[in-house]
Amino acid sequence: EKVREQGFAFDHGEHDEGVYAVAAPIFDYDARPLAAVVIAGPSNRVKAKSGSPLVTLLKDTAAKISYQLYFEGPKGAT
Repeated sequence: EKVREQGFAFDHGEHDEGVYAVAAPIFDYDARPLAAVVIAGPSNRVKAKSGSPLVTLLKDTAAKISYQLYFEGPKGAT
């Protein structure tokens, strides 16, 4: 639920030891997650937290791609 609310997810080496990743979803026109934009790298070089420029850039990029796929926002949003 937290990932849905904040619009991105972190991987602090849970998948691959020593690899840190941040991902944001790309949505299709029906507001279904279709893919993701991911930034990953060695944990000693890639560090991001909520509100960081890296996370902002990632979320903005995912939103732009979603828009190109005719996603206009969550269903029922005004």
